[in-house]
Amino acid sequence: MAIGVMRAGDACRGVFSRTRSRSRRAGKPCARLRAAALDAADGIGEAELQPQLSFEWGSGHWPSPQSVVKLVATDVDGTLLNSHHKLSQANIQAARELRAAGIDLLLATGKARGPWVEDVAEALGLEGTPGVFLQGLYVTSDMRRGKGEVIFERTLPPGAVAAAVESARSRGLTLVLYSAERIVCAHTDEHSDRLLAYSEPTPEAVGDLAAFVEAGNPAHKVIFMGSEEDVVAARTGIEAELCGTFDCATTRALEGMLELQPAGVDKAVGVQKALEHAYAGRGLTMSDVMAIGDGENDVALLAAAGVRCAMGNGSEALKESAHYVLGTNDEAGGWPVAASLAVHSQPWLAGI
Repeated sequence: MAIGVMRAGDACRGVFSRTRSRSRRAGKPCARLRAAALDAADGIGEAELQPQLSFEWGSGHWPSPQSVVKLVATDVDGTLLNSHHKLSQANIQAARELRAAGIDLLLATGKARGPWVEDVAEALGLEGTPGVFLQGLYVTSDMRRGKGEVIFERTLPPGAVAAAVESARSRGLTLVLYSAERIVCAHTDEHSDRLLAYSEPTPEAVGDLAAFVEAGNPAHKVIFMGSEEDVVAARTGIEAELCGTFDCATTRALEGMLELQPAGVDKAVGVQKALEHAYAGRGLTMSDVMAIGDGENDVALLAAAGVRCAMGNGSEALKESAHYVLGTNDEAGGWPVAASLAVHSQPWLAGI
């Protein structure tokens, strides 16, 4: 399923507000980025789309006065793409403005390197750039399928997969396994088929998942799938059974899904590996990075970044840790505002 491009006229309209921090302890943002935020919003408001914009000062500690964004690391579903899994014209234009300002763009997602990447890479001009996939567990030198090399990966041990199979069976949950650029399951059903809406690789029925891994196929992560109520209720028990025995951890990205992956690896680790490999000559560090996300699986990435942006449709915990809370992923005042903040952080635009 191809990723569509939403027309500019389809962009939802937010309400632009310049609010004070929601937390006394947060204080005020540094002068450069606070001015950049207001200038960015004013600038986008005058753009061709003429959207009304919305962002708030978040509750996190503010970036240092020297913060200059050199790379934007962004989540995909719920952040870069809208609720219909489309890439808006406003976001495409914002990405072009990032590149024109000399700012790199890196996608950091829980998704596999599947059919969606070609459409997004072409639309955003990301051919040849690295990709951080599977929550940081699979990092490639080129985000496109069949291109580049794997520069970092981590997998679950076969015993953890076998235990996950039994845990899912006992709870009546569907278990899908991400193996590099494949998604496999014992048999497909209405839950595994939900992944097709995200333009993921088509789930393959392979029978016994434990045997699949024992045969030498990698298991980067597994996802327990079911109703939202069933997944929420099962989380504590699954963690007690699996995380206490194996070196693994859980996270959530979408409703009705609980992910199990190797402990100690997340999107922040994946982005760091990409920086070390592809941007080593520029000496970029996480303090040079603006991170944009919406879910629990983005918490570590935002925590490690120099500038932290949470989507308005994101979790409350993520918003509390952010420097900026944007509009939703269905608003032109969402992702484009973060991109413009990055552009306006540049010294030659900030007047210093």
